[in-house]
Amino acid sequence: MGLRFFIDLAVAALFLSAAAALGAREVRVDPAWRACMEAPTRGCVAMRALALTRAIDDAPLRGKMLGRVLDTAGALRLAETAAMAHAAEAIAMATADDELRDGMLVDVVTAYASAHDFAA
Repeated sequence: MGLRFFIDLAVAALFLSAAAALGAREVRVDPAWRACMEAPTRGCVAMRALALTRAIDDAPLRGKMLGRVLDTAGALRLAETAAMAHAAEAIAMATADDELRDGMLVDVVTAYASAHDFAA
């Protein structure tokens, strides 16, 4: 078992944790996700985890999951990280709680930095 196996396992676990956070609510299967299931990539699974995170009603849990999704995308250096950070910024700005929104925006900025390799 190589590093790629463990990376793929981490992405799958991330997706499952985002799906579990939604609880028993039905998860819609859209055409993009159907295409991803036919030929899965780490990027499309991470984008789906972000979409599931957007649907979480509990704002603190949504913030926590948003951080996990962005941290994982950044750590894996996914090409989609910048697009995910942009989408996450919209999620954060729609959050009414100032403190929670600020925490989410820290995760967004960190993801942008990771996507553009500013940390290196």
